[in-house]
Amino acid sequence: MSQRGSVHLARRGRAGCDHAEGYMELDHIFVLTTADTPELTALLALGLVPTYRREHRGQGTANVCFCFDNAFLELLWVTSPHETESPSVARMQLGRRGAWRQTGASPFGLAWRVDPGANPGIATWSCAPPYLPAGVAIEVAEDSDDVRQPLMFSFPGARAPREWPSARRGTLQQGAGYERLEVTSLALTRGCVPSPSLRRLAAAIGMSVETSATPTTEIELRLHGHAEVPERRLRFPGPTLVNSSR
Repeated sequence: MSQRGSVHLARRGRAGCDHAEGYMELDHIFVLTTADTPELTALLALGLVPTYRREHRGQGTANVCFCFDNAFLELLWVTSPHETESPSVARMQLGRRGAWRQTGASPFGLAWRVDPGANPGIATWSCAPPYLPAGVAIEVAEDSDDVRQPLMFSFPGARAPREWPSARRGTLQQGAGYERLEVTSLALTRGCVPSPSLRRLAAAIGMSVETSATPTTEIELRLHGHAEVPERRLRFPGPTLVNSSR
């Protein structure tokens, strides 16, 4: 690992030969919640500022996103259970994931990004929801068919928020003094073994994974800030403030 939260990857040539290295790193994380987004109040109390909101037409979801220099946190909720079952997106099982308290599914999503041409080493299927432009697809890990695993996926051409146009990225979380978002740990529900794709992704982003002794799943995030700003650790569902340190 060359730096925290990324690993070197081999790129694939047209003949299938490896050549120059790239990176695999965290792009964003989502937490499935409800339309009243109770987590929003807790995040605002930390001084975080929503970067944008979006409705996913044809997928049956909507979101509010908090962008940091390197990645972003997305609160996601189901707006139309019927649309989550439409043919183009049904395999993601967002309806079951949104009802995680009843179904035992994981409410979390982990998105990675890689350099163009790099091979992440994860078997995927292509999902083309109606809200994306024609010809653009999300690559979803096949191992996410097990809804106890987080939904693991990648957007083509994804870049760190600090590289977005200024009109899109805004001020990020500079006002609160936070620069980086990391996922430190994930506890899967009792009896669920980490899939090969999850182990691969966890190694790339520096996340520990374990199986819980309870029928619940949890994920812990770390917010890094300027020297004078205390580090924050948040645990979802919740979020619960785990600690703050200087």
